[in-house]
Formats: sequence, structure tokens, C-alpha cells
Amino acid sequence: MCVYSFKVPSSATLKGASPDLESSGPSLFALLSFLEALVKNDLGGDDDGRLIVKPTSPASQHQKQTSADQMAGCIRFIILNPGRYLYDVVKEARSVVLAGGTMKPFEEFTDQVFRPAGKSESDVTLFSCGHVIDAKRQLAIYAPSFSPGGVPWDFTFKNRNNSRLIHECGEFLIEVCKVVPGGVAVFFPSFDYLSAVWTHWNSTDLFSRLQMTKKVFKEPRSATALGQVMQAYAAAATSSRQGACIVCVIGGKLSEGINFNDSLARCVVVVGLPYPNIHSAAMREKLRFMNERFAKCQKDGRTVGQVFCEAMCMRAVNQTIGRAIRHARDYAAVFLLDQRFARRQLRDQLPTWAQDAITNPTPRLDQLRIHLEHFFQRNASSSR
Repeated sequence: MCVYSFKVPSSATLKGASPDLESSGPSLFALLSFLEALVKNDLGGDDDGRLIVKPTSPASQHQKQTSADQMAGCIRFIILNPGRYLYDVVKEARSVVLAGGTMKPFEEFTDQVFRPAGKSESDVTLFSCGHVIDAKRQLAIYAPSFSPGGVPWDFTFKNRNNSRLIHECGEFLIEVCKVVPGGVAVFFPSFDYLSAVWTHWNSTDLFSRLQMTKKVFKEPRSATALGQVMQAYAAAATSSRQGACIVCVIGGKLSEGINFNDSLARCVVVVGLPYPNIHSAAMREKLRFMNERFAKCQKDGRTVGQVFCEAMCMRAVNQTIGRAIRHARDYAAVFLLDQRFARRQLRDQLPTWAQDAITNPTPRLDQLRIHLEHFFQRNASSSR
């Protein structure tokens, strides 16, 4: 499948279009006028937006089983320079407030919104509220660097298909499911990696052993099947003694649009780090723009583009962690399975309340079981 990225032609280019283009009727020109309006920049220049065209490709045998929407091509418009739309506001207003639920890491707001309007870091005040829960009592976060078998949790792109690593991940999940009541939600970086892990587990006895601890569900790619899967998972997680486990994708419907409150997720497991695909057309354009426009804003030897990718990744992780805690009496355990979480640079990008809940160092497996048992017993009794 090919993905193309191009700029919308200017008015002058459209006026000089070929006779064939002009004779195609008003509908085409209406579309072109609309696309041109998207990227029109009153501040000068036409580099602030891109159109990403994903053409329809011939359907394979597998694709014939999918919906027409999944097979259709599409046109996406991406904003490369959000600061352009806020320039006048930031420049002229006495005070500007940007507020949101999951905004950390904050660096890109300074780099892309305030700095282009002439504001420095000293002009920006950051304020973050605490959580409604007592994070040290109602949230237990573990960030182990190694599996119980001594394998490094190295889910970098070059190592993530390591069969021993995938196997250890399954073994660890089985041990977690033995202790955690209710539901366990496991999040992977992408659908492709989830499929690879799922295939490996099914080729061994791991999947059947996991099914003996909890009923296992998998997030479907199709949005139409999602409701049915989630309904079945919720019933198994909340109404059976065994509970349930669902494997999902960070950035999918379940990581952003579904609340895993109470027994729907007494434990969230984040496998790896969901860095964006820098080879996609949209990311290539975004990174090229940022590295050219903000070349002077390098930090710690990293380009602004690298900082942006890391911020996207950690914001997705923070959203995923937040799926499990949805009200003041809720509680959950969280596992961050990637040795890169040992870096202070990444941990500092977690919400403060999440940083306070990290258990250091992560106990050995036998001690970890005791930790989890005490955690769930204490919170179950206090929430009654």
C-alpha cells in the first residue's frame, strides 16, 4: 500500500490548470477550493499543513473479508504548525491558558505554541493537579527491567520479535493473572506486534495455560466487532470468579475511548513503548517540518523531532495508565514492561501521582505475589 504526501497547489496554479481539469466540472473545483482553504496561511508561506492521500489498493483475499470502509482510500489533512492558529492570541493576550486531561509531557506546547510567538520558557507557568485517589495506597506501579527468568524487557523494534522475550512475556502474564482479581488489560504497541505475540502464544502451551487462569479476549481491528468483544469481556471480568484478560493496542479504541473502571481492570500491563512510526508519510512530514523550523531548540543532544516522538509515546502511555483509575474509590496495579522505563528521562514524563506510586526496586516474583495479594486485599476491604 502506497502513501503519498503533497502540498495543495496555490490559487495561481489552479487558475493555470489544464483544459482537462477545468472541464471536469464544478465538483472538482469545489473540492480543490476546500483543500486549498485548509492550507491557506494568512501569516505567509504555505508550509503549515499537508494533505496525506491513501489510495485504494486492490483487495487481497484477506481484505475481501473486511468492511468497505477499511478498504477505501482516504485523504487526511495534518497540521504541522499548531502555533500558527494561536499566534495572534498568544502575542496579544495578557494571559493564555491551555488546559487538558493528559497534557504531560509539556515541552511541545512551549516549543510549538509559545516560542513562535516570542515567549520564552520563563514566560510559561506549568500547573498540574493531583489525582482524586491516594496514589500511594490505591495505585501500585512496577517497572521491572528484567523478566523473572532473567531476560531483559527489551522491546525495542530490533528485539521485540525475539521468541524468548515473547515467551517470557506470556509466562509473566500468567503469574500476574493468578494473583489479580477481576480483569487484566494488556496493551501492546501495535496491532502487528499483538498479532505476532498472539501467534507465538498459540503455537505453544502458553495460551492454554493463560486461559486456565483467566478467560482471554483480543481487541479486534474492526470497530464493528469491538462492542461485542467488550461486552463479553466485561461480563467475564465482573461476574465470574476466574475473571478475564484482554489484550489490546495502545492508541486503539480500548486505550483511549473505554473506561476500565473497578473490576474491568484491576491490573494494566503496558508492554514496550509505543513510539510513532517515523516512516509513515504523516510523521515524515511532521518531523521534517519540526527539525527545519525549530532547529535551534535542541535539548540534551536531541532534535525537537525526537523530543516530539518521545512526547507522543509517553502521552499514550499516560492515557493508558489512566484507563484503570476512574473514580476516587478505584484501585489498580500497573506493570510497565520495558527496561527503558528505568531511565529518569522517561519516568519524569509520567504524571507526578504515577511517579509517586512506583515501587523501587521491583520485588522478585515470589515477593511480588505477596505484594499484590496484600495490595488487593487492603483495597478491597477499604472500598466496601
